[in-house]
Amino acid sequence: LKALKKKKKKKKKKKKKKKKKKKKKKKKKKKKKKKKKKKKKKKKKKKKKKKKKKKKKKKKKKKKKKKKKKKKKKKKKKKKKKKKKKKKKKKKKKKKKKKKKKKKKKKKKKKKKKKKKKKKKKKKKKKKKKKKKKKKKKKKKKKKKKKKKKKKKKKKKKKKKKKKKKKKKKKKKKKKKKKKKKKKKKKKKKKKKKKKKKKKKKKKKKKKKKKKKKKKKKKKKKKKKKKKKKKKKKKKKKKKKKKKKKKKKKKKKKKKKKKKKKKKKKKKKEK
Repeated sequence: LKALKKKKKKKKKKKKKKKKKKKKKKKKKKKKKKKKKKKKKKKKKKKKKKKKKKKKKKKKKKKKKKKKKKKKKKKKKKKKKKKKKKKKKKKKKKKKKKKKKKKKKKKKKKKKKKKKKKKKKKKKKKKKKKKKKKKKKKKKKKKKKKKKKKKKKKKKKKKKKKKKKKKKKKKKKKKKKKKKKKKKKKKKKKKKKKKKKKKKKKKKKKKKKKKKKKKKKKKKKKKKKKKKKKKKKKKKKKKKKKKKKKKKKKKKKKKKKKKKKKKKKKKKKEK
């Protein structure tokens, strides 16, 4: 009995070991997949130029065949959808159904006014004509009162009285100065006449210059677009920084290594 019990215990241990071996095989498969991914990355970099040439030839043939077949099928499908589903075509064709909505809105506004006019048609039409005439008369009376007040002020001041008084006052002050300084008055009158002549000449020159400037601006804009390339400036700055760092590191390492090798060879020869 003791020998039979020992044999049964050994068989149970062997069954447990077989289950553990199956779990280890699954872990080995995961490690093999990681190694394959690294090899694929190296192959993609070499075959980038070959894949682009094959895709361009296939796309040109597919586009010509699909355009002819799709145009015939789309016309048949749109006619069937108009009878079955009207909700989906309100979003697609807004131009045809916006005109129908505007006519319905105008009819709704007229129906509200017609309900009031059916009860009292003759009374409201006569009252509206009288009110429009009264409003026009009130506006005309207000405008005439404002114009009369402004005309009275303009006749007194601007026509005769103000212009004569201002000129007489200025001449009286200048007559006192004429006895002392006669040369200064002649210079002041000449300066005023020259300014008026210069203003007329400047207006003619500005019109000619504006036409020439518009043609020059169009040519300058085309040249500026070609010159704006910021990619070249960034590459030059990076190359200069890398060259300076490499030269400093190499000089320090080479000097230390050469001195140590020469000292060891001299000691061995002396011994």
